[in-house]
Amino acid sequence: MKDTRYAFCVARIRALETKLLTKQDISALIHQQDYDSALGRLAQLGYSSADDDADALIKKQGEQLNKLLNESVPDKSELDALYILNDYFDLKALVKCVAENKNPESYFIYPTTIYLSDFNENTAENSFAFLKDEYRHVAEEAFNMALKTENGRFSDVIIDRTAIDALGKYSEEKKSGLLGEICAFQGDTANIRIALRSAATGQDSEYVNAAIGKCNKLDRDKLIKACDSGVDALEQYLGGTEYKNGLEVYRLSPSAFEKWCDDEVINITKSAMYTSFGFAPVVSYFYRKNLEIKTVRMILSALKSDIDREIIEERVRSVYA
Repeated sequence: MKDTRYAFCVARIRALETKLLTKQDISALIHQQDYDSALGRLAQLGYSSADDDADALIKKQGEQLNKLLNESVPDKSELDALYILNDYFDLKALVKCVAENKNPESYFIYPTTIYLSDFNENTAENSFAFLKDEYRHVAEEAFNMALKTENGRFSDVIIDRTAIDALGKYSEEKKSGLLGEICAFQGDTANIRIALRSAATGQDSEYVNAAIGKCNKLDRDKLIKACDSGVDALEQYLGGTEYKNGLEVYRLSPSAFEKWCDDEVINITKSAMYTSFGFAPVVSYFYRKNLEIKTVRMILSALKSDIDREIIEERVRSVYA
């Protein structure tokens, strides 16, 4: 039976899909004379106001996406898994900023379900009170670890592991769904990233076991054992999994692997672009719009730093290739 509950939302999404930036728009943005010219080009495209800076326009685009979904998706609980990676990234930024007595606003990525309007930056022990329970608990644990060890790396492990486990839990619950497939991929590739980094830097077994979370299409015990045995053993194990192509890309560079991960998520969602019912079109639009926001942020940052245009083009995800 077709799920018609999402008919209104899908209709809104189909209209908005025509406003997504095209590869021609992205190419033109990359080749603007400078950062200010790029902001002007985005204003011409209706992507921002003329007086927006990069942080303001990225936040605005994320908030608009968040508003769209919350206004039109009938089952709000379906949205939780969409935001996992952004939310937990922002949790890491929040914990570090509280520890260093900084405002986290400029470090946040959007869209996110973490709203800073109630954030109390002046009192560290109350700084996480505005978060929902599951986020507050992990933020407090990570913050206390950062204070105890005076090393942000260990607090990152706590947050990253929680995010990976959350992805794995949702994937397990939604085995046959599009979002379940994406969460499984995101969780596994996050574990692969951690394992490869840990093997290359000679991390001990205790660290690896704490850092690697729930696996989906990988065998966690085999992954940890291979990681403990070194880079060659780890690469041999990963070469026998469905992520072997990602391993080849990682050998080029970790940043190339990040690009490959984004590209693969878009490939997973492609079939839903032509679906008229259910939650799948919402998932597809979310990840494409999220990638657009991420791409625009990366281009603006690169232009501001005067990075060569060819290097920027190499980093742009394949949806715009």
